[in-house]
Amino acid sequence: MTTVPLTILLFGAVGIGGYLGMNYLRHTANKPILTAAHLLMGAGALEQLVINISGDRGGVYGYKAAGVLAITLALGFLGSLTARKSHRKASYVVAAHAAAGSLGFLLFVAWLSTV
Repeated sequence: MTTVPLTILLFGAVGIGGYLGMNYLRHTANKPILTAAHLLMGAGALEQLVINISGDRGGVYGYKAAGVLAITLALGFLGSLTARKSHRKASYVVAAHAAAGSLGFLLFVAWLSTV
């Protein structure tokens, strides 16, 4: 199975996430369409990664990347829910989301180098 769609989706999600993160740090409002694109690309990339690592293609990094990216997706949802109640708590969740996403992306690149 080809990894090109997966790679495009994950690189797109990371790129849009970087832009959204810069706007968050500048206290600039993000456009909802970019947030939706970030969510859909991230979830699509996770789904494609799970499909690609099925069987014996997971290797050392594939399963770890999928697990970390699943945690990242959950933290993204938690951040949006927390932002409605407390901006300070949401900042911690967004920071954890960014850290987990970065780790998941690096694990994905490590897995991609073994495929």
